[in-house]
Amino acid sequence: SGQGNSDHNYAATKEALKDFPTIEVVQLHSQTCIDTYKMQYNLIHIDIVHTYEDTYTCGNWAIEHSDVVLFHDTQSFPDVGRAVADLAARHGCYAYNWSFQHGLGILSKREAR
Repeated sequence: SGQGNSDHNYAATKEALKDFPTIEVVQLHSQTCIDTYKMQYNLIHIDIVHTYEDTYTCGNWAIEHSDVVLFHDTQSFPDVGRAVADLAARHGCYAYNWSFQHGLGILSKREAR
């Protein structure tokens, strides 16, 4: 099932990053993150349900809590790409879209060097 694959990916990612103590890998519903996490982060990666509303809501929170936010599936799900573009405009972020592997949207509050 999809959840089983998600659990496998989470476990594999957590294992691969275990030697990096400054990286926290979490697997939570986006609304739980919005309600719970209030800190500032260096990087937030979003790969959630592929609706405009969910992506926009979670992305809006993420941009307020990180200088760099990654969004998966910007190419394969047009609503995700549209939400990322709208968030970039709203927050004045630099926006990049890497089309490899279904699309990776990158929003940054700082210009790339």
